[in-house]
Amino acid sequence: MFPSSSHPFHLAIPSPNDSCLGAAASHESRGCGAGDTDRRINRGIVNNLRFENFYTEGAAIGPNINQDSGNNGSFSGTSNMLVSNVAFVNFTGFLAATSNRTTAVSCSTRNPCYNIDMQGISLALTQTSSTKEGAVGTCKYIAPGGVHGMTGSGC
Repeated sequence: MFPSSSHPFHLAIPSPNDSCLGAAASHESRGCGAGDTDRRINRGIVNNLRFENFYTEGAAIGPNINQDSGNNGSFSGTSNMLVSNVAFVNFTGFLAATSNRTTAVSCSTRNPCYNIDMQGISLALTQTSSTKEGAVGTCKYIAPGGVHGMTGSGC
């Protein structure tokens, strides 16, 4: 089920004190067991979000999920954040695009995105273009069939 006004979003991001990183001695000082070494500061859950009725003027890209920004992008696909049940609905306007992409989804090999939905995307690639594009772009690190209503590499 995709989010709606009757189904609020859920965002759960633990504090840094909730992580279990470092040597075994520091695990004990944080109350973490020896088996908790896979927990990370950047874990959490983002789900049941609905972004609706956006008019865009001159952005580089329209609807976008990007988990590749940490550490200057050198650890692409390694986020522990789980993103699911996100709907982008009715995005119009124009971009300042340097390619033919209007959207992009890049999540995680550890927690691939799923139930990402693009509906009613109609964006011109430039301010002077009269041609509108739907949801066209790239998808990386998503669950099989995890993005709906979008075409392009990996989608």
